[in-house]
Amino acid sequence: MQCEFQTMATCPICNGQGVIRSWEGFECVACGSVSVLRLPSIQTLRDFYASYNDDYHGGGRKSGAQRRQWRYAVSYLKLAGRYVPRGRAIDIGPANSPFPNLLVHAGYEVAVADYAKPSGLNPRVRYIDLSFDEEGDTAPHAPMESFDLVTSFAVIEHTRNPRAWVKMITGLARPGAYLVLTTPEIGRFSDRNALGRTRWFSPPEHLHLVSGESMCGLFEQAGCMPVRQGRFELGPLRWTARYGLLAVEGAVGYAVRKAVPGFWQRSRENCRSLGQGIAYFVFRKPPVQGRN
Repeated sequence: MQCEFQTMATCPICNGQGVIRSWEGFECVACGSVSVLRLPSIQTLRDFYASYNDDYHGGGRKSGAQRRQWRYAVSYLKLAGRYVPRGRAIDIGPANSPFPNLLVHAGYEVAVADYAKPSGLNPRVRYIDLSFDEEGDTAPHAPMESFDLVTSFAVIEHTRNPRAWVKMITGLARPGAYLVLTTPEIGRFSDRNALGRTRWFSPPEHLHLVSGESMCGLFEQAGCMPVRQGRFELGPLRWTARYGLLAVEGAVGYAVRKAVPGFWQRSRENCRSLGQGIAYFVFRKPPVQGRN
């Protein structure tokens, strides 16, 4: 019987076993995360992000990007506002999203941390430099345990060390605070079985795609409790289209994987899947005993 996985290695996210792919990625069999095999140098990342915000348009087609960015920002505010309707908030890596400005208009005291100062920030938003340290991790020069709400949308996949990044952002949250984030979806049935690798994997931009299982594990190790997680989309029609496509890809890929494993293996190496899911997570840092 042909062995499905030929070259095995250890997952940098969960320490499980997985397969090394020819496209310079690693797929974890245990948790479903996908990671880059060779991390880019710190200088490569500094150069890449020096002008990143200039062209960033929130993914997808550039036409209609401004309206789409606004809709995403409104959805983020609605999600975060369920848990923290007011207070001190910090948004990590907003690029040129209008979300920080929406926070200001909603009555929050707002800070942002990014590699470069986003354009168009409300003057009431405090900018904090998000710097690479000598190991290539990131750290904002902000007071620890000082924010009621910590948000970070589509950022963890850009980091060299997701475990260190989670420790950093949980350190910004005061006891009882909530952390809300999104990231490319990975590790579900469709991602594991599709006839091709995920389109979300794109070094030096996306380095680690963290599965829902491992995301919860990382935050629990950092002392935070999972509150809610799910699939993110702007509306029911878009949700049905996006995740319907993923369901079809997963079902077809699973059937081919069982019937013709050699063809499935070659497709996994040489093709890309069509679907791209987005996951959201809400975590809470436990409050001090006797306080809310």
